[in-house]
Amino acid sequence: MKKILFWAVIMLFAACGRIIKVSDLQYKEGERAVLYVFYADKAFDGEAWSDDGRSYKITVDCGILKRLECFDEDGHLFYVFDSNDRTELYFNEKGNEITERQARDLYPNKYKHLHNVLLEEFTDIINQRVTESNRNDKAVNMKAPSHNDISTEAEKELMAAELEINKIHEEIDIQFAKLIAAKEKSTTDNEIKEIIDAINSKYARYYGFLLTANQDTSLYNAARDKVKSTIAVEILKKRKQEALDKIHEEYYGY
Repeated sequence: MKKILFWAVIMLFAACGRIIKVSDLQYKEGERAVLYVFYADKAFDGEAWSDDGRSYKITVDCGILKRLECFDEDGHLFYVFDSNDRTELYFNEKGNEITERQARDLYPNKYKHLHNVLLEEFTDIINQRVTESNRNDKAVNMKAPSHNDISTEAEKELMAAELEINKIHEEIDIQFAKLIAAKEKSTTDNEIKEIIDAINSKYARYYGFLLTANQDTSLYNAARDKVKSTIAVEILKKRKQEALDKIHEEYYGY
C-alpha cells in the first residue's frame, strides 16, 4: 500500500496543466506575516512561476505561501526564502549552501540581479495583487483559517482517502488474482477471456491497452499496479480539493 501511495503522489505532482504564474494569483496578508494565496477565488495549492517561466517560483500549500526560489540564467538554484522560519538561503552552482556574504562576493552580478530585479519584481506583483484583493469586499471580510484548521481538515480528508483507496485496491487485487490463478491453472481460454473482458471493460482506460489470454502474468501485475496507482491519484486529488472547498465554504462563504 505504501509503495502504491508513493507512486500515486509522484503521479499527482507530475500531472499538471498549464503553468500558473505568480501574476495570475491573488494575495492577502494575514497575521504574523502569513501570506494567503488564491487562484480563481479558491485557495491555491501548488507552484507558480515568474512570467518568463524560469527566473523564480513560489510554493503554496493549501493557500499559504511557503517558499520562494530564485534561479540564475543557467537554471541553477541561487536563492531560497522559507516562510516557515523566515530564513534566506543562498547556493552555488553545485547546489551547496553558502552564506549571503559569499553569494555577494563570489557572484556579484547574480546577487545584484536577485535583489535589484527579481525580488523587486516579485514584491511589486504581490503588493499590486494584495491591493486589488483588498478592493474586493469578500477579501476584506475574510476570516483566514489558522494552520491548525488547515492541518485538521487535511488530515481528515487524508484518512478518508486512505480508507477509500484501501477498499478499491482490495477489489482490484481480487479481480487480478482471479485472472492470474485462472492462467496458472490452465483454465480454458473462454473462461480466461471472460475474466479478462470484465477487467478490460472496467480498467483498460487506466493501463491504456487490452489484456489478452496469451500475455505473461508479469504484464497482468504491471497493469494491476498501474490501475491502483492511477486510482489512488484520482482519489487524493478529489479529497484534497474537497478539503480546500470545505475551508473556503466555512471561512470565506463561497
